[in-house]
Order: sequence, then C-alpha cells, then structure tokens
Amino acid sequence: MLYRHLGKPIFFKMDPEKAHHLVIGGLNKAAFVPGGSAAMRLMYGVPETADMAVDLFGVHFPTPVALRPVWTKMRRRSAASHPSASDLWKSAQ
Repeated sequence: MLYRHLGKPIFFKMDPEKAHHLVIGGLNKAAFVPGGSAAMRLMYGVPETADMAVDLFGVHFPTPVALRPVWTKMRRRSAASHPSASDLWKSAQ
C-alpha cells in the first residue's frame, strides 16, 4: 500500500538508473538496522523450493537469476567502442 501510493509515483518520475540505485542503497542500509533483514524477509521473502533453486558457477541461488539486462548493457557499451564488421564495411564504402 505504501509503495503504491507514495513510492511508485516518486520512483517512476525519476531517471530509472537513479531510482534503481536509490532503492538498492536503501535496501542495503535496511540490512544494518536491527531487525531490518528479518522484516524485509517477512514482507517480501519467497520460501525456497527445489524447483526454483539455481546453481550457477558453483554458487547456489534460492531463486532464478536474470543476467540479461547486464549482458545487454555490456553489449551496448562494447558495440559503441568496437564497431561491428558490417559497420566498418559501410563506413569504408
């Protein structure tokens, strides 16, 4: 309820990267407040089930891991600094 009426309107007006860092930073700080981690787990925690667990690169994750946004962002940076062969071909003509 609080998020829907207060947080969401504020975060959706912000730059997405800034909103992301603000929320992640806030969640990180909540972990240091006594009882903060337990409260977050109680409100938003998902019980671990064997069918959802993922082992990736030797690390166990209780829920699926999504890497696509990171890879997409890295690919965009790479493409900007390293043009593709077709881009080089077009510029040479």
